[in-house]
Amino acid sequence: MSHLLIIDLPGGNDTDVLQPGGIFKVGDKWISRGVTTYKAQYKIDVTRECKVVGIEEIEVPAGKFLTFKVEIYYPKTGSKNVFWYSPGIGPSIRFLRNEIIKNKRFNELRELVDFKPGE
Repeated sequence: MSHLLIIDLPGGNDTDVLQPGGIFKVGDKWISRGVTTYKAQYKIDVTRECKVVGIEEIEVPAGKFLTFKVEIYYPKTGSKNVFWYSPGIGPSIRFLRNEIIKNKRFNELRELVDFKPGE
C-alpha cells in the first residue's frame, strides 16, 4: 500500500527528499517542501512530489547496483528529476536532472564512479 508523507525542509536539494529512514516500497509517495538557494543569488520555494516507481538493476562506472527508481516532480515548473537509490549506499548511484529554474533549463546526468563497501 502506498502512502503520502509531507516533509517540510528548511532548504536543500533532491538528495534531501528521502523518506525518513530511507525505507522504500514501490508505489510510495511523499511531498517535500523547502527553500532552495540557487548559486547564492536567490531563494526559491520548492515543492517536490516524490514517488518510488520501480526497482531496477543499473550499471554505472562504479559497478552494478539494485536500486529503487524515484521520480521527483516539481508542480510549479513541470520539471522532473529521477534518482536511483540503493539501500546502504544512498541516492547517489545515478541522478538525472531535467528541471527549469528561473526560466532556464538544466539537464544533467550524475553517476557513481567509485564505491568500496564497508568504507
